[in-house]
Amino acid sequence: MSEVIYTAWKNGAKFDAWDEAKKQEAWLPAFEEHGLDPAFYTHRQRRTDEVFPWEHITAAVRKNFLFQDFRQSLEGQIRVDCRLNCFACGILPTFANLRRENPGEGWKCPDVKSPSQKIDVELPVVGD
Repeated sequence: MSEVIYTAWKNGAKFDAWDEAKKQEAWLPAFEEHGLDPAFYTHRQRRTDEVFPWEHITAAVRKNFLFQDFRQSLEGQIRVDCRLNCFACGILPTFANLRRENPGEGWKCPDVKSPSQKIDVELPVVGD
């Protein structure tokens, strides 16, 4: 896939996330040149245990929650705003310290219940 991206770039693909700059004519030949089918990456069913290319980026929302949301969308169901009803997506622990330091109604989520973790470290004295 990296070769496809590099070839598309050489073919003039830049800022392709912007609709007005998207160059399909740069991408399709790049996929073809390297023997890859773009539909495999964009339009196939995926298993829930598949590792996705962006999983090294921590978004804090659990993958299982995203799949549940996806399945619900296929059935035409929509979740209510999570500020009205927490669905335990996994993001709250990521911001627990920030929320503890800045409490208030602005968060629109359940209060932080866990105590802050303090680690006492004794550093050795160097020198005299």
